[in-house]
Amino acid sequence: MYELMNVYLENGLKVVLHRIPTSKTIACGVWVKQGSRYEDDSTSGLSHLLEHLIFTSNNNEGTENLLDEIASKGIVYNATTTKEYTHYYFSGISYNLGFCISTLAKLLTQYNDVSDEKFENEKKIVLREASSYYSSFKQIAERSTQALWGNSNVGRIIVGDMKVIENSTRESIVNLYNKSYTPENSILVIVGGFEYHEAIELAKKNFASWEDKIINRNEELVNKEVGIYLNTQKTGDNSIVSVCFKLPEFDSPYRNTIEVISLILGDGGIKSRLAKEIRMKRGLAYIINSFESFYEERGLLGFASVCQPKTINEVVELMIKEFSKCKKEGFTKNEIESAKNKLITKRILGIENVADHLKFLGKCATYNSSFSLEQEIRNIKKISGEHIMLILDDIFHENNMSIAAIGDINIDELLERIKLV
Repeated sequence: MYELMNVYLENGLKVVLHRIPTSKTIACGVWVKQGSRYEDDSTSGLSHLLEHLIFTSNNNEGTENLLDEIASKGIVYNATTTKEYTHYYFSGISYNLGFCISTLAKLLTQYNDVSDEKFENEKKIVLREASSYYSSFKQIAERSTQALWGNSNVGRIIVGDMKVIENSTRESIVNLYNKSYTPENSILVIVGGFEYHEAIELAKKNFASWEDKIINRNEELVNKEVGIYLNTQKTGDNSIVSVCFKLPEFDSPYRNTIEVISLILGDGGIKSRLAKEIRMKRGLAYIINSFESFYEERGLLGFASVCQPKTINEVVELMIKEFSKCKKEGFTKNEIESAKNKLITKRILGIENVADHLKFLGKCATYNSSFSLEQEIRNIKKISGEHIMLILDDIFHENNMSIAAIGDINIDELLERIKLV
């Protein structure tokens, strides 16, 4: 049986625990509800910069030695900023749980400021990362969110505005930390081979002194009108285009059905419907795949293709035809069963890897969503062809669709060939 325990410390910190008795490893992390969604034009990119600076805080005396000690124990550590949260996480052998939790507490509850030298060095690193991001095809998924929701809320790019980062000050980072890095705005998640009482006591010992503060912030309203994102930068011989659709939120009962649809149409490799039709049959695209992103209040399903500029209109037209065909005819029983089995396998494997499961549970906890493996598998097995047809009809229509494209593309010619019925 899948068992999940939720507790709260007196300062408001939520602690989510999943004990896996057979596991010899643990993973733990802290999720802070601060990402690009909560930024504005004057703070765009500062969530990501703060993530980097957390590891160089002056309050963490000997931080470099602390990180060296983490590595010497074989502990893997990392941090990631997303649209809706920033998370810091460790994974290692079970007997290192105490050290991992105490290190997380030192890093996240004691930040104050950094030296001018450290601050400028870290800004350079973040700016180089942003520059690399903006010059690559990796941005297509985020550009799809921007096409659907504009440059606000979840439409904001995670790496942010390079000018804002360049002009940021130490004071602005301290203000952001004081505003967002608080117990009631954070969640501690622990997964793997441990005893519940031990983990709870470690959480109390290390995080109980974190000062309780009330969170007050103004969030940008999301743009509800779909649009188009176009970047005509020169990208060599290839361009990339994404056809994307708005979805319900992460906690929607349709999430598993949408993932099944995504697998059938655009699962990576050459077996998906779009890959067979566009790559294998016609040789029009080098890469074609699907991606889905679920947020607290909305979601996105996208289909991206890397191809030559001269074939991009035909590629998009073929995508649209396939979507229309699916709405009319649905999928075969074999396609549905295969996708459901892949999704069930993905869920089970995700639990067996404690680091991956930690990230999934952290996301669930951030969205106030409960997770049960048994219920998840039950819901996947219940997915039927009739149910899929209803979802397809709800998602695949022109008023719910947008385009994001990067490269040498004539957007007017492209739009003339798009008609989803």
